Amino acid sequence: MPETPKIHHRVLVLGHDIRAFLSVARSLGRAGIEVHVAMCPPDDLALRSRYVSQYHQLPAEEGDNQGWNEAVCRLATEIGFDLVIPTNDESAMLVQQYRESLSRCTRPYALNQQAFDIAFNKIESTRLAESLGLMVPRQQTIDLHTYQAGQAPRISFPLVAKPPSSLADDKLSIRREVKHIKDQASLDAFVVRHRDWEQALLQEYFFGTGAGVEVLALEGKILFAFQHIRVHEPLDGGASSYRRSMELNPILATATKQLMRAMNYSGVAMVEYKLNTSTGQWIFIEINGRFWGSLPLAIAAGANFPLFLYQQRVEGKTEFDPDYNPRVYSRNLLRDLYWMADNLAARLQKPPPKASVPMTQVFRELGHIVTGRDRIDSFAMDDLKPGLGELGIIASELVGKLKSLIKKSMQRVSWYRRQQANRIVRLFRDASQVEIVCYGNICRSAFAAPYLAQKTSNKSILSSGVHPEDKRPAPELAIEAARSFNVDLNQHRSDLLDRSRVDQAGLILVFDDKNYQALRRLYPHAMHKVAYLGYLLPEGDIEISDPYAHDLDTFKYTYRRITRALDQLYADAL
Repeated sequence: MPETPKIHHRVLVLGHDIRAFLSVARSLGRAGIEVHVAMCPPDDLALRSRYVSQYHQLPAEEGDNQGWNEAVCRLATEIGFDLVIPTNDESAMLVQQYRESLSRCTRPYALNQQAFDIAFNKIESTRLAESLGLMVPRQQTIDLHTYQAGQAPRISFPLVAKPPSSLADDKLSIRREVKHIKDQASLDAFVVRHRDWEQALLQEYFFGTGAGVEVLALEGKILFAFQHIRVHEPLDGGASSYRRSMELNPILATATKQLMRAMNYSGVAMVEYKLNTSTGQWIFIEINGRFWGSLPLAIAAGANFPLFLYQQRVEGKTEFDPDYNPRVYSRNLLRDLYWMADNLAARLQKPPPKASVPMTQVFRELGHIVTGRDRIDSFAMDDLKPGLGELGIIASELVGKLKSLIKKSMQRVSWYRRQQANRIVRLFRDASQVEIVCYGNICRSAFAAPYLAQKTSNKSILSSGVHPEDKRPAPELAIEAARSFNVDLNQHRSDLLDRSRVDQAGLILVFDDKNYQALRRLYPHAMHKVAYLGYLLPEGDIEISDPYAHDLDTFKYTYRRITRALDQLYADAL
């Protein structure tokens, strides 16, 4: 009898990181499915996983989406995949955009268009939730092009400002983050800086704990549901670093069913809520229409969503055991260490912020590691290399922090400060081009470059930033403050630093450690000509802080420090 051909089950997983991306690869790999991956950098820790069979490079998704689509189809035709699974916003948006053409060469995991349009738009998903009678905070949508400085919102501070979507449609590399706004000045600054969003959803802040209901649904019917609650949440918002599984809250489960039914949803989703555990009050936050960051917790608790999705899409399975362990904890180790440092600093304040956690509770939670209730997102006994790689990053970060402490101590030593000032003067004398760099190139470097250019005619003095958006104007307060120093910023538009300008500059001046570290990460070959402008000040901190989102007096104070340093540079170079 002829031998029966062996059936190869293969998937292509798109994305990056050691949370959802790695979790999907591990889940499917453990089930005996051959996992191929793409759209991640070649040094991504997830690529160290034993469950990643092959890594493929695709054309950059930015500006060449059709080329990306053709490359995926070519790859799928050559290798043959049961399913193509996006795991983050970038890959989900591309798969959704090209789902029809991809369907001719493979089976892409995508949503129906109505569900996608709602789940990936925070304004639309909130409208749907409100129309279904779900609890939402008091809110208003504003047009960022017409909203005027000083225009008070119809709702009360503090606020949360949400973009329509997490990514710009034309620039998938640019993420849009939810912003916390405490007062009118913060709102005015936010509007100026984020006009490219076009719209923003403003919501009154709700004091509660983040909770998520995760589901696999088919045509609006939930096939499997799981719930988690956040244990450690960033004090200023963002992804949690520590969370635990819990039994389904009947009210939140019902709300999630309503949403899935209204969207005729087919696929995986995580619906976010905020829950006040003292009063029982809750609000709807948003819908994540793709795999979510806390996926490692769900899998550890027995809610194996990646495998469930594969079984439903490829094998047609619709019945799943609803049980999972409701008492499992999982932490993102690196993020949680940062959270602990921030939380400790917050607890030292008098009084400590309401959102901070008593240190006694933090130490009790560490005991979960000993009792076996605690899991680490990146660690798995059958797949050690990604977790060991994360430990290496943590060790490197600790060494970097130690070096930074030593460096900051040295900055206060007068002879070292003079030595660095003399180095800047030597570089300035020899330079035909000087680049002045800050984060956004709309406040500090925007002012410093024309001020220094007024003093010297034999050098090219340029300014730029590392913020990925260019052509932005200087804030009104920057323009007004600069006018006091005879500098006109009315026509200024931000510029993005690039490799050619770095290489051409004989001296690159920065203002703070954030600027310095950004250059060290992006252009390590040029650090011999990078220097803090603040070394030219006779005393005080060498960092010149960003005045953005502060008042006029702060802008003038910042510009006085900049002019003193530049005056000293010019005088010493004569």
